[in-house]
Amino acid sequence: MFDIQIKVGALVKKDDGLFLISEIGKSKNYLRNIIKGTFDPKLDKNLLDTAVRECREEINIKVKVEKLLNFVYLRENKKIRFQFNFLCKVVGKHQPKISPQAKQKIYQENINDCKLFSKAGLKKLKQKDFIDKRAFVAISDYLAGKSLPLSVLREIIK
Repeated sequence: MFDIQIKVGALVKKDDGLFLISEIGKSKNYLRNIIKGTFDPKLDKNLLDTAVRECREEINIKVKVEKLLNFVYLRENKKIRFQFNFLCKVVGKHQPKISPQAKQKIYQENINDCKLFSKAGLKKLKQKDFIDKRAFVAISDYLAGKSLPLSVLREIIK
């Protein structure tokens, strides 16, 4: 049996910067990550809702989803992940605030900070600085200026 999940990443822009979180990885060290989570059809109407919800849960910030950055596919033994990464913009003048540890435990998170990186700062980060290759690829594609309009996502309701 395969473990298949749909993941949604949110690259949150503010001015000329991009917010990255720092959370515990498999190595038990804090590593950089994009905001991301799992699509839950009980909570989310669509993938855009997942991006908005994850930003609210992880850094308590309201965003507007602007574009689809990329789509990545990971197959690792019987684990399969389809990940849609979106470019989002902060709505209003809100500053990110990490949720208290008690709330993070509910969502199985372990985030210790959120930092705004300039493009120059992002370019200095190496793959080893990220929690996984999916996050590194998302940042690389962002720096390369890749994106697609949201209209490429078509919802078919039966």
